[in-house]
Amino acid sequence: MPKTTFLKTAKDYALALGPHLEHDWYRCDKPHDRLMGKGCRTCSVEHYISIAAFRETGDLEVYEKELKPFQPKKDKKKA
Repeated sequence: MPKTTFLKTAKDYALALGPHLEHDWYRCDKPHDRLMGKGCRTCSVEHYISIAAFRETGDLEVYEKELKPFQPKKDKKKA
């Protein structure tokens, strides 16, 4: 059974997911509880945040900014 964490801000949610970007992850939303979530099969962990908290604490702008350092670097090909 995966370890479950509930986060309060979009920044914390992104920082929790960042290390798992290259892993085998899945969506584990709980719409009836108004939660969105992502889980990592590799590490057996699930992270949740309420949709309202995500929107109130920065939404996609903050989330994407905090995830950027964890994303793989793109190779620049010279023409």
